[in-house]
Amino acid sequence: LDCKQGEGFIRLRNVKLPDLLNFRLNRSMTSQECKRECLKDCSCIAFTNSNITDGGSGCLMWFGDLIDIQEYHDENSEQDIYLRMQKSELGKPSA
Repeated sequence: LDCKQGEGFIRLRNVKLPDLLNFRLNRSMTSQECKRECLKDCSCIAFTNSNITDGGSGCLMWFGDLIDIQEYHDENSEQDIYLRMQKSELGKPSA
């Protein structure tokens, strides 16, 4: 990524979140605020809600490599992650 205008996010559904090696947590942000904050920081490569109960809240952002992200097939899991992508790789806006 080169932090150009038009970058956005793709949504990966039902995943085991990456290891927390280089991250930032803000429990009071909404999902939209989290998205805007991640886009402002060129080193932010992904974000998600930090609490998925009751529709989701909080902001968890990753910086650097995403380690150990996996598909997670569990009926009760609703954890999604939004990965930052270049404009050319986005089919349509999703987040």
